[in-house]
Amino acid sequence: MVVTCSSSADPERISAYSLTDGRPLWHTDLGTPIAAPAAADRGELAVLGADARLYTLDERDGGRRGETDGTTVRGPIGDYAALAGGAQLLRAGGTWIVVHSTGSSSPPVLGLRS
Repeated sequence: MVVTCSSSADPERISAYSLTDGRPLWHTDLGTPIAAPAAADRGELAVLGADARLYTLDERDGGRRGETDGTTVRGPIGDYAALAGGAQLLRAGGTWIVVHSTGSSSPPVLGLRS
């Protein structure tokens, strides 16, 4: 499976496609620009939204797990909308790391504990 965001300037849809034949497996609309997607725990995908929420999606069908409106991220991240498309979301143990080095007012690296 390969996961991709829609091709618009501020993608709000994340999609998964089969590596075998390229067919679409699922699409999920978040309703907010996607700042960064990342693999999460086994069978899960994490998505940081520009609405300052961290979403967890089921890898099999794209359904939201946990809070349907995501978990609110609190911290000095600045303008979340500026992160859309220009951030990386990485997992280090129980901490999410947001890497954003495009020169906005947001910190270039930020750790988020879950």
